[in-house]
Amino acid sequence: MTNLISILSFDSRSIESLLDDSNKEFFRKDYPVFYKLNDKNYEQKRYFKSAIDVALYNSQIQGLNKILEYIVKYQNSIMHSYLFEDNFIKMLTWDINVIPLLNSKILFEQFDFDQWPNIHHVDSRMIEPYNDSIFSVSQQYPKVFHFLTGCHNDHTN
Repeated sequence: MTNLISILSFDSRSIESLLDDSNKEFFRKDYPVFYKLNDKNYEQKRYFKSAIDVALYNSQIQGLNKILEYIVKYQNSIMHSYLFEDNFIKMLTWDINVIPLLNSKILFEQFDFDQWPNIHHVDSRMIEPYNDSIFSVSQQYPKVFHFLTGCHNDHTN
């Protein structure tokens, strides 16, 4: 199973043409264009790749910038963060504009849980990594912010 953007993602001109604003009548937030597809490598082993991975493999910087612009505009949800699990570091090292992605809802999620304090003596904005299950984050405040005063690891699950 594949889609046209995945097939043509090796070429920046094709990506830019397909994702051009003149086609925006066909863009719908409820039908994602970018997702990972099941594929086989030369050894017939299964793996998952997206049009982003193909464009990166083929060094399509302009195309990747257009893809990220589209994803931030039409697939702006944490549900699509899996698209960047294996390729985000590579995009950082290239001349790809990831700032809109970092400011989007894809890689930045604000949590509001009863178990997390509403106020704290440290009132600056903090961004901390979290690599465990999204379903258990509500119970992980002491683990994520272990360095804050009064936050002890013995309360983690």
